[in-house]
Amino acid sequence: MGGGSTASVQERRDLHDSLKSLGMSEYEARAYVSLLALGVTDAKSLCSHSGVPSSKIYAITEKFGLLGLLEVQQSRPAKFRALEPSVGVARLMKNKQKELALLGEALPLLQSELGEIYDGSRGSQRQGEDGSSSKTFFNLEFGMKNHIQKHLPHLADARAEILSYFEPTCLSGARVYGQNVKQKIVQNITAGNVSARIIFGVSSSTRGGIGETGKLVESFVRGLPESAKIQVRHTKQIHAPFHVIDGRSVVMVVDNPLFWEGRVASIYAVDSNLARELRKGYQLLWDSAQEL
Repeated sequence: MGGGSTASVQERRDLHDSLKSLGMSEYEARAYVSLLALGVTDAKSLCSHSGVPSSKIYAITEKFGLLGLLEVQQSRPAKFRALEPSVGVARLMKNKQKELALLGEALPLLQSELGEIYDGSRGSQRQGEDGSSSKTFFNLEFGMKNHIQKHLPHLADARAEILSYFEPTCLSGARVYGQNVKQKIVQNITAGNVSARIIFGVSSSTRGGIGETGKLVESFVRGLPESAKIQVRHTKQIHAPFHVIDGRSVVMVVDNPLFWEGRVASIYAVDSNLARELRKGYQLLWDSAQEL
């Protein structure tokens, strides 16, 4: 192709990517764009223009015919002509919608079968032959934003129980980065059979004179739905924030000791032994905490 109508390499790649999103392969996208550009053409010219191997081109043109993207002239050699792009794209979209509809029907079964496999792996990781954790995993992220947006979403995947201990730094960060995350966690709790206990570590001055920290706590609690599944308490014992999820994984943080809002790092760990230890400690903290 020549002249001003020639698309740039990047534009052509974008066209191919768009067609691939409608279900075409790379070779099919190339052949289709070339078919539109050539008008009436035969297989040899289509291969030369598109760069598609000759071993692939007949299967592609046959598929295009079944999709209603082209017409075939029964001659020797056979000639091909693309239909109007508006017609072709509409038919590609309709075919894609059919595929998605079929996938939607199969999705519950797929989720169930994959869930069984995943639950099996969770069970094997939870306990080895000697009663100890057989497998552990951890992930480290830096900064408050990553703590909230990458590690706290694990709370939204809880199946049975969430134990959370927050202190003022957490609430300040959640107000900036965590609204969507909080909504997903709450939705998981209210929609499923998940219980959640939350402890806020606050100083005596916070409860007495409200102050900025007290306002953060009250704002956070106001955003929680009234549900028997969610229990909230506060304590004057100040600890590093942590969360225990289903008794098998934990989220812990490392804060800068010199700066109030200086969250250095966040650790997500799948370790049933560590989770069990923190759960025991959490129970002691809960028993000594007071209701809000």
